[in-house]
Amino acid sequence: MRQSKVIGSILDAVNVAAVALIVAVCVEMSKDTLTDWRTTLIAIASILIVVRYKKVNSAFIVLGGAIVGYLLTFV
Repeated sequence: MRQSKVIGSILDAVNVAAVALIVAVCVEMSKDTLTDWRTTLIAIASILIVVRYKKVNSAFIVLGGAIVGYLLTFV
């Protein structure tokens, strides 16, 4: 299907639309969830880990964020 120009263009447009939708949802979710310095710190650390270590399982990032969030409640 990728060999056809028309269907290839349609698939490219669907990919772009999916990425745009994901970005829009992330922006809306960040407005509601990043309310203080703790959540912002966890979000920035998670993004840095994902960018730096591309093969890290996302479950470990979620688990690490939960642990750090719990520990930051004592600060």
